[in-house]
Amino acid sequence: MNSHDLTRILIEGAVGRTLNQVRKDSHRSLRNLVDLGLTFSKGRFQQTFLELAQHMLENENSAYYTLLDMMVERADHESLKTFGVNAGYEGLTRGARTIRRIEAEEGCNVPWALGLELEDLDAARDLIRQGMELGIYIYGFEGRQVDLVALRELMDSAPQCAFGLFTTGENLLRQGLGPLEGCRNVYISVKADDSGLEAAEALGAGGFLYGIHVLYEDDSCIAPEKLERYLDYKPLAVALLPRNEETLRRDLGLYAQVKALRFQQKYPYFLLDLVRDSLYVDRVISEDPCMLYIRRDGSTMAVDSCGVRETGDLTKESLIQVLRQALPKGAFKEGRA
Repeated sequence: MNSHDLTRILIEGAVGRTLNQVRKDSHRSLRNLVDLGLTFSKGRFQQTFLELAQHMLENENSAYYTLLDMMVERADHESLKTFGVNAGYEGLTRGARTIRRIEAEEGCNVPWALGLELEDLDAARDLIRQGMELGIYIYGFEGRQVDLVALRELMDSAPQCAFGLFTTGENLLRQGLGPLEGCRNVYISVKADDSGLEAAEALGAGGFLYGIHVLYEDDSCIAPEKLERYLDYKPLAVALLPRNEETLRRDLGLYAQVKALRFQQKYPYFLLDLVRDSLYVDRVISEDPCMLYIRRDGSTMAVDSCGVRETGDLTKESLIQVLRQALPKGAFKEGRA
């Protein structure tokens, strides 16, 4: 047994014990879980995030305590533990160390997570293999019509990774949740519409980790009446995604409002501006914020401090080759990208 395996076993054991204590005293247990994270955490992002969480949880009326109660009551505890350790330890601790090493060796930025449209699952499996070699253990899949049986096989083939599936309630209801039962390393996000609400009820009853996502064109997506309406889904998170690339390229001032709403701790779900929160995490991990999105035809789009631009083609180049060309280290400081 190597040191990595031993560390993971210790973390899983500690998280499991903490989750078992939550039913008795959710407030104290959540604070203990944050303290536990700070004990094990050596990564820049985890320490920054957990210190912020520690400060926020001093508010005894925080809606995040309500969220915790809901998670413990409805979500499968093994899924909470597995997904949390995969994302927090494999991705944001162990993987982050590899990312910083690769960036130093290759002279390019490596994103902490990859977003991709799903169509060719064999190509996706190869991409994940390449990504893990670079320290990437977190993947967001967009798949409105993805075959859930094939997707389950893909996620089972990388048990140390954390996956987010962004799909429609219609797709889940049409295929049924059976193929995803017992899959511990996936978080499922359904589009916020009528079929999404029906699917959310089924996901909650099945103990899945799930939330909703909202496609936005302006900041009306965080109007008070909409923030209240999202409560009907009982989500762990509400993720805001730009409706298209044109929206992504515009600065709507949304992120400042999202951060302010989070600090209010009024709503019992995590409100995320998915793109800008991802860039923030990447900046904490390795200074230069970056993202890479892979379309179903293999073409890629990079996002960093220089903006949004078309980049390489993964049907012709390896992932590291695309990153070398698309995200050279320090380019955003020099305005070259």
